[in-house]
Amino acid sequence: MATLSDGIIECKHVTHVPATEYRPDIHIVKEVIHSVDGDIPNIKIIKNYKRPFWITKKPHRNNVDKKEWESIKKLTQYDVTESELYEKARQALEIPKQSKQNQLMRMVNSSPYIYGTKVSSSTLIFQKYKDFHPSVTPYTTCMFDTETLSVPGDFGEIMIAQAAIGNECKLICLRSWIGEGEHHTELMRWVDKYLRERLPPNYHIDFEIVDDLLVLVKTVFGWIHQRKPDILAIWNQLFDIERILETCEKYQIKPEDVFSDPALPEALRYFTIIRGQTVKRKHDGSEQPIPLAEQWHQVKTTSSFIIVDAMCVYRRLRLSQQMKKTKLDIVLKNELGLGKLMFKDNPEVDTELFEDGLEWHMIMREKYKYAYLCYSIWDVAGMQALDAKTKDLSMSFPVYMGITDWEHARSNPRKILDGMHFYTLKHQHVLGVASPVEQEFTTLGMKNWILLLDSDNVRPENTGYIIEDPSIHTTIRLINADTDSVSAYPSAGIATNSCKQTTYAEISQTPPNMDSMLYRYENMNVVSGAANSLEYCFQMFNFPLPKGLNPLET
Repeated sequence: MATLSDGIIECKHVTHVPATEYRPDIHIVKEVIHSVDGDIPNIKIIKNYKRPFWITKKPHRNNVDKKEWESIKKLTQYDVTESELYEKARQALEIPKQSKQNQLMRMVNSSPYIYGTKVSSSTLIFQKYKDFHPSVTPYTTCMFDTETLSVPGDFGEIMIAQAAIGNECKLICLRSWIGEGEHHTELMRWVDKYLRERLPPNYHIDFEIVDDLLVLVKTVFGWIHQRKPDILAIWNQLFDIERILETCEKYQIKPEDVFSDPALPEALRYFTIIRGQTVKRKHDGSEQPIPLAEQWHQVKTTSSFIIVDAMCVYRRLRLSQQMKKTKLDIVLKNELGLGKLMFKDNPEVDTELFEDGLEWHMIMREKYKYAYLCYSIWDVAGMQALDAKTKDLSMSFPVYMGITDWEHARSNPRKILDGMHFYTLKHQHVLGVASPVEQEFTTLGMKNWILLLDSDNVRPENTGYIIEDPSIHTTIRLINADTDSVSAYPSAGIATNSCKQTTYAEISQTPPNMDSMLYRYENMNVVSGAANSLEYCFQMFNFPLPKGLNPLET
């Protein structure tokens, strides 16, 4: 585990808040100050941070296509806030004014003379912290969950909310659900009898009953805000987030007044959801649903914590593994040998429904309220136990994301882009910006180069497989193997030092009267060497076929 020296400030995450008529451009930085007396969480506010972008100087604008990178000597640097980035870039490029932000971004990023716009200001700030102190210490994580009064066709309102961090758990429920009277003693009896053996030593449960749903939501988040965790983790977060948003709408309050740190001025409170893709569009135009655990929806708010879906984090770190189901119960069983607390074969719970389905929940919350509260506690305590084993949230995922904004978790190219940006800067170059629109290349494009060579053209070299005549050459092979390269594209480019910067000239068109696909096919096939050299010459240079040659001339 990495450690930092006394007094060193570590950045955990950065959130950008765009400027409005009522507030400037803002970045909220979650810092942890490491000291001999312990780690001190801190929220730093940066107003109107200036980030760079670059434009090619007019004397050097002699390229039509985009470049992978450009020498910084040929560029002019502009420093602007993130909120005004594309408008200032438009002005610098002398592009006509655009009415919509999406159109503006597409127009700017389509220019072959724009550089550096794809790296976010929050990534730039994060990297500045890393330049001083690159070490990473474990992220403090708070687990959160809710239980609702769900019935068929309706998710229902929240009746229980629970959060857990370290050796503490906050459990809150509505009095209208649990009823009048004193309930703490009986709940603790159930906890000690059926749950305590699953919990770590000295695990404290703070149980509270409230009269109002809004008070329930604000109380549990107030408890979380006081502890200032780095991460707020929710298993299948959209369900719980949407129930909280419904509560905010019911009571006509802004979501940021719940999610944002209450110590921040009202003008600096911010909340939004960036919804990720739910379907994948194939090249043929068809759509394929993306499994729930492989989706990525990012909640952005100005708080000490960044909100993540623990289920999606678990899946993202294990994409190479076959995984049909990612329900918390199944994951806990696989990792810990303990599933959810279902009270199966329990003498105090008289039910034959032991599946974690809607009917089970309806029976438990109606007849066995203390058992259901224990079930709720283990939902968050079980997530804690899971992370104690896997370190997914506390270490693996933060290291996996590096300096890249967590909203881009599904994009490996984005992480490479962020790293390459700083690498090229160190070498006095600036990384180019990919075009958001399909380009009409003046040279041969980058598409349609992945080809399958015809199996019937494989050279027959094997003998001994025909009983009647073992001398016959065949394509029969007793052993077949398939190999794949890890990171083939960058590896091949590095091995051959191939890129636009090392290319002397590019082919702008295929030879006259030659099909472009045939041209690609033959130039991919030429790497086979002597085996296909004659065919290459026949196709590319119109050499005469062997049967047309004069034997005397050969």
